[in-house]
Amino acid sequence: MDIIDAHLHFSAIDKFADTAINLAGVEYFGRGLDREFRKNNVIGGIAMGLTESRSGAFPDKYSPNPMGIDLANCPENLFHCVGINPTELEFEYSKEIRAIELGLQRDSAVGIKLYPGYYPYSVTDPIYQGVYELAGKYDLPVVIHCGDTFCERGLLRYAHPIHVNQLAIKYPAIRFVIAHFGNPWVLDTGVILSNNTNVFADLSGLFLGNRVLLAKARKKRLIFNNLKTGIEYAEGYEQILFGSDWPLVEMEPYIDLVKQLIPLEWQRAVFHDNAQSVFTRLKI
Repeated sequence: MDIIDAHLHFSAIDKFADTAINLAGVEYFGRGLDREFRKNNVIGGIAMGLTESRSGAFPDKYSPNPMGIDLANCPENLFHCVGINPTELEFEYSKEIRAIELGLQRDSAVGIKLYPGYYPYSVTDPIYQGVYELAGKYDLPVVIHCGDTFCERGLLRYAHPIHVNQLAIKYPAIRFVIAHFGNPWVLDTGVILSNNTNVFADLSGLFLGNRVLLAKARKKRLIFNNLKTGIEYAEGYEQILFGSDWPLVEMEPYIDLVKQLIPLEWQRAVFHDNAQSVFTRLKI
């Protein structure tokens, strides 16, 4: 089965590199990602734009808009979502929006990524108005970090998926993607999907680490069953996408783990077809 990885990373973030080496055991370079793609029949991936202006600054309020991917030797079948730093939008708004628009005009840009929780702004904050207007103008999906944060400075009240419900109603023509299925608020995410046809969710980053750690995760039945229940609340699989969150996880065992959450007859949709429906610029 051909797979599209709808959520991974390819940015020079110190914490990502450290996790890749010490937790996931993967090679966080272009050749490492290319090897993962070939080994697992991943025909394309979507990296979330994110940068830090100095080592260890993530989440970095000084990163310029738009945030992209900045590791060397990017595989040609890797696309990206333009990352937004809302702090910079506080200054010279028009200039920042214009810079974001230029980033969206690149052939490799297939969406927009917001980082509530990492940045202390709700996705309903007026600061994002121009960003949503660009999403509508270019018919691009907006991926929103939801759930737990990969740093101790995260403000979780901004990262709850319930805010996406308000966005979906206000902007019915825009496709929104709840990253990480909003974990641990997976029941909330499922209900949001069932009530908003323009909202989707990816299954990236539910667990982190190498195959040994993932095998242990699969034995955490309460957590695993909670994920299944959240997915059941979505009342279907048409709005669910596969994502790995590589390099925070070893790709092959993570694919196997996600397959345990999805009925066989829906795996083609979740691992491939739905991503092409959401990320319409994806040409693979």
